Amino acid sequence: YARARARDLPPFDVLVTNPPYTSDHVERLLAFCAAVAQPCCLLLPSYVYTKPYYASGPFGALRPLFLVPPCRYKYRSPPGASNAAGAVRKSGSGSSGQVTAPFPSFWYLKLPEAER
Repeated sequence: YARARARDLPPFDVLVTNPPYTSDHVERLLAFCAAVAQPCCLLLPSYVYTKPYYASGPFGALRPLFLVPPCRYKYRSPPGASNAAGAVRKSGSGSSGQVTAPFPSFWYLKLPEAER
């Protein structure tokens, strides 16, 4: 976050991310994306557009496009990931890994006006 605040980032053409949904990561990411000129593709929970920080924030004012997948995404835990209590989860590889889909998610797209 310090590098983003200082505008000390490597050059990029487009930002594609699936950020952590905890704490204020989503709110801060939306503010960052609203402030940069580049396109942004954000995989976020569907409820984000109902939050006050979205409706009254700079990203929501951009009127992004939504790309909704035809079916609900399922997520697998990466090797070594821990749960909220700090216990290491089962790896997401293979059928024994932890698969989760706690809420629907879709893509929030900030595109240049010419690309809409």
